Amino acid sequence: MITFSTRHAKEQLRQMPMAAILLSLVIGIVVSPLLQWHYGVWILLFILTGAAAFLLKGFILLFGICLGGFVQSINAPEPLHISHPVEFIVKVSSEPVKRKDFNSATAKILMADGKKCSGKVLLTTDSLLTPQHGDIISARALLRDFSDQSNRYEQMMWRRGYLGGINISKHRCFAYFPTLDESLHHKAKRRLSKLLPDNEGKKIALAMTLGSKEYFDRDLRQSYSNVGVSHLLAVSGLHVGIVALLLNLLLLPLVLFWRGDRVKSVAIVVCIWIYVALCGYPISAIRAAIMFSTLQLSLNTRGVHSAANSLFFAAFIMLSIEPTALFDISFSLSFCAVAGIIFVGKPLCDMLRGENPIVNAVSNSVVISVVCTLATMPIISEVFGVVSLLSIIVNPIVIFISQIVIILSFATLALPQSIAQFTAQAAGWCGTIQNKVVTFAGSFDVGYAQTQSDHITTITLYAIFFVAIIISLGCKRVEDV
Repeated sequence: MITFSTRHAKEQLRQMPMAAILLSLVIGIVVSPLLQWHYGVWILLFILTGAAAFLLKGFILLFGICLGGFVQSINAPEPLHISHPVEFIVKVSSEPVKRKDFNSATAKILMADGKKCSGKVLLTTDSLLTPQHGDIISARALLRDFSDQSNRYEQMMWRRGYLGGINISKHRCFAYFPTLDESLHHKAKRRLSKLLPDNEGKKIALAMTLGSKEYFDRDLRQSYSNVGVSHLLAVSGLHVGIVALLLNLLLLPLVLFWRGDRVKSVAIVVCIWIYVALCGYPISAIRAAIMFSTLQLSLNTRGVHSAANSLFFAAFIMLSIEPTALFDISFSLSFCAVAGIIFVGKPLCDMLRGENPIVNAVSNSVVISVVCTLATMPIISEVFGVVSLLSIIVNPIVIFISQIVIILSFATLALPQSIAQFTAQAAGWCGTIQNKVVTFAGSFDVGYAQTQSDHITTITLYAIFFVAIIISLGCKRVEDV
């Protein structure tokens, strides 16, 4: 018989102290812009509460709040009050996305109107100017704020560190300094682009393996969004999770050896970071890699409490360094996906585990994909305004195909060219099938709903999830007498 005990729930929560510490940090980050205190005030409070926390445990949560306010205040960008075109020097900080007649990317402002500046902008260039990650551009442009958008969108972009957007055309470009970095990402992209066949499968293979989306057209991108699998087009939490799941299956025989579980965990973490390097170190992939690295190192050694503490600790470190990540969609999706795996996915996989390893692998894949879909659905509904009714059905199928595409793409990168050309053809063929499945599912109007939830609804849904997790932690099995 299973019973609920409040005392048991409290004991379970005490084994996850990083949850309360992370929550206090988040409160500080959220409250800081509302109070608009000078960062010197936060420094003083940070020092005082830090000293108090060193002596008394009760001040640790207050210290976390002050730490959140402090890091948010020093990372908040200074507003630019510019109403006319000036010279900007920016550095492209993301992989550009090619549209029909323009390119878009995120860029970091180095100088504006001859003065040093901090902050990010949404960079748009014409089709004659094709920037790459790491390129430095000097051009005359007008800074557009987000006042033409909704007030909620404007506040969200400001909290994420964006000052506005600039549009640069080639004839207004004063200087262009392309990156000379022959990184692992550029070498892998060049090899994979050369070997993959020029068909629909090439688009998804490059996007999932290396995070390159310049070949994607608008209609195909919309189909992925309607079906609820657009997360596969960017390297984020669920994407790195697919790689981690594949590595766990491939390296499973290592557990048969002495301390093989530890060797397997370390090997998987190393491979995850190699994968991040292949993707060009996008910030979303780095966040996801930190989360899954801590998760991997804890899942195979101790229990749920260790995995949860590792997740909360990873989030604490990332937000302490980059507080604007709290308002980034990729961070939210990564955190919710991993939390869903820890608190729901892993217990369900353990419950359904049988003696047949093939059945276990299939059931684990289905369970993890369904859990990640449900855990991230409220955020996707709020941000993108689309709730896919087919995602729970289509996700396991698409993720299964995507695993094959990723394996074949990695084989194409690793094997000699004489063999790699065959794996590349197979990857392109599987990618084409995946695109056709997504396009077919997206063609049904009943497959998705255009509904955008508000912030209160999203918070309410996650509060319900939180209460359900607390109840599950408080449940324990009692032997019938």
